[in-house]
Amino acid sequence: MGEFILKMKKYLSLFVKILISAFIIFIILKDIEFSKLVSYFKKFDYKYYWLALALHVVLFLFHFLKWKLLLIPLGVSIPFKSIILICSKGLFFNLFLPTSIGGDVVRMYDANKLSGRWSPSIISIVFERLLGFLSISFLGVCMVIFKNDLFSNNYWRMNLILFPLLLFIVVTLFFSRRFFVKICSFMVPEEFNSKIDKMFKLFEQYRNNLRYVIFALLSVMSAQILNAVIFYLIFAGNHETALLIKSGAIFYFISSLSMIYVISAMPVSFGGAGVREGAFVVFFMSLGFPKAAVTANSLIVTSMLYFVSMFGVIPFLLGYPKRRSE
Repeated sequence: MGEFILKMKKYLSLFVKILISAFIIFIILKDIEFSKLVSYFKKFDYKYYWLALALHVVLFLFHFLKWKLLLIPLGVSIPFKSIILICSKGLFFNLFLPTSIGGDVVRMYDANKLSGRWSPSIISIVFERLLGFLSISFLGVCMVIFKNDLFSNNYWRMNLILFPLLLFIVVTLFFSRRFFVKICSFMVPEEFNSKIDKMFKLFEQYRNNLRYVIFALLSVMSAQILNAVIFYLIFAGNHETALLIKSGAIFYFISSLSMIYVISAMPVSFGGAGVREGAFVVFFMSLGFPKAAVTANSLIVTSMLYFVSMFGVIPFLLGYPKRRSE
């Protein structure tokens, strides 16, 4: 009976997430004429699309390199070719698992298959996520400082709250793991405390190998700036939004990424669908771009994400990676 209830909860949760995704997409599209949306796709200058798509591939290589750098201090040596295949598979699963972080679970599982060690596999991805949020919020704060008019926008002021909070978490993990272990002890059974302490102790390896952390941070920041350039190219390819791009627009694209990144990672929709596009539309409409044009741009960006991620079906169908003993 208990197992049946758990299964029902799982399916109900999945149904709710699909419903939320569908509802948000409906809200976005309900007052946009389909013919107008199609006209944006027909008039789009696709040389910008192909350039942005190529940069998207480079962007993912930066992300793959980041994870490779974060595994090394933990004593896990996985060839970069295997990192590419595992991460591509994770990106593919991001599209079909209930949340946009579902691919992280796949990466943890596959890294464990190759290394035989669960703890480093989990810690590297947790820390990777933290670095991602930290760097994008830091870039958001920098953009608010450089572009004073962003400070008047409530969405971008949120970076000023997000960055110090994330910085506190990272610094605490580096220098006071017992603080987090104590917090976790209130949330999990006592028999798991020693395992949690062992996992958090791995963060000390990052403190002793700061150069890898710095290179990983530079890698993720490069990827995020590249992502802003991709946004810029898509807006430049749309004839209507191209006319509204102002000087220094790259500052706005970089700063917008922080909130879109955070919101789309929230486990409230199916694979981030709807939430990602909704955040995109809300933030860029607040900059004065028309809703229909921004919606078309968001769908074009999503199509690139799906196109590149579909390459992950290859290692999935091949059953890669095999366990070390196989």
